[in-house]
Amino acid sequence: MKRLFALSMLLVTCCLPVHAAARLPYGPRFVLFQMGVEDSYLLRPKLDWKLYIGNFVGLVYGDVLLKGPDNSFNLSIQISYDDPDSPQYDTPEKLRSALLALTGNWYRESWERTRKIPHPALFREFAPAGRFGWVARFSARRWVGRTPPPEDPEGKYVTCGLFRSGRCSVMYFQLWSNSVDDERYYELLDYLAELALPEVGDVKWKVFHAQAAARLADAELAKRFPGKLLRRQRPYTVRLDGSRWIVRGARRFPTPEDPPAEPPPPVVEVVVDGPGGGILAVSGSAASP
Repeated sequence: MKRLFALSMLLVTCCLPVHAAARLPYGPRFVLFQMGVEDSYLLRPKLDWKLYIGNFVGLVYGDVLLKGPDNSFNLSIQISYDDPDSPQYDTPEKLRSALLALTGNWYRESWERTRKIPHPALFREFAPAGRFGWVARFSARRWVGRTPPPEDPEGKYVTCGLFRSGRCSVMYFQLWSNSVDDERYYELLDYLAELALPEVGDVKWKVFHAQAAARLADAELAKRFPGKLLRRQRPYTVRLDGSRWIVRGARRFPTPEDPPAEPPPPVVEVVVDGPGGGILAVSGSAASP
């Protein structure tokens, strides 16, 4: 274990440029976190993002903060080791309960609470790598109808998620932004989805891991639905059911800017045959409320 700890510290140290002190406003260009002996996470910001490394405990915990240009967003990411022999977060129910506790303050100060939307009703599945997890979004009550000043670190909206991101690790994120449901917002959710380590089926299958199933489903859906409407249902949640991958779109969150509308139509769902690699079924609608 001491050897693994030393190795993990070396990996993080090697990711920091020798001349990092000369460009502290932008921080390092990437960081590698090792959780246990199985899960490795490479966090590399986009060219116009800034990366700040927070705390790191070898093989157990690491966190970073990503900032967008002109303070357009702040994204906090925390990755924690969850011992497979005595896991704390090995079921969807445990993660849901934990996220309810973590987001209690955001809900109490939210526009959603003023609309009497129950806290649990704001949760959506978030499992882009084939495991399980949840995400919730809250609109700051004090900024409804107004735009926060640039120096405000939190913004109008906060999106919080907790999901099983690897075989022995979980990821918690908080995304603060002044806009949602635009291209930058979906880019950030895709970035988080791509950090997750995919669930793997049988390596002999033509589609043997979750992210390959999501890409195949996305290609099939692109033939049937307009890209802009389909984009609103990403990142997809992926689940392994026997030898089939179930790929399902995300339900959209309400916002104060939404006009009164009827309940949204069903989200898309694609069933992918793992061994054969074919599309078994497509259902739902890519329309947005």
